[in-house]
Amino acid sequence: RIGAVENGQSLTAFATAPYVSSAGSQWDGILCEQYRLSDYANAGKTYLNHHLCIHMAGPTPAYWYENGRKHNAFLKPGGAHLASAGSPTPVGGCEQTFELFVIELGRGIFTRVLQEDAPSSVALRDQTSVRDPQIFSLGAALQMEISAGCPSGRLYAELLGASLTAYLARHYCTGPAKFRELNGAMAGNRLRRTIE
Repeated sequence: RIGAVENGQSLTAFATAPYVSSAGSQWDGILCEQYRLSDYANAGKTYLNHHLCIHMAGPTPAYWYENGRKHNAFLKPGGAHLASAGSPTPVGGCEQTFELFVIELGRGIFTRVLQEDAPSSVALRDQTSVRDPQIFSLGAALQMEISAGCPSGRLYAELLGASLTAYLARHYCTGPAKFRELNGAMAGNRLRRTIE
């Protein structure tokens, strides 16, 4: 289960059990869970790992507090919330039933994916209602995979997770990773052997 800390106590991120989860698949560095939540309230959890939540249902009224002021909005399908590991989420909630797909990325996955380009520490920019087609398409592919019982195997899911990680590192980290451009090409004989 996706873990969090609230008021100094360790707990699962959501009291309700997920109705679909990748936990049994033992994917390395990525955990996906889907929830159907009713009257959800968040008292300001801090997630243990980087995570993003993708709203999967129709428009849902939501509220949150920022600098002591209440904000209201409608969560729309495909909108995502990004939160960095160790960063408290704003107090808020939803008073209607809604579907949420949550992707947790372990801290080590950025180091594995970016390798020598990885910064010493990675922090996502905490954002609410991000509407990014690339995030949604990668999230939807992961959601379809776990809904089908993970038939494509571990490598497929971990490649999707690595793609999502690289995309977040380039576009949504506080200090975006600098990707080195590859200027050379594979030698012709080596390329032929690889294709064969």
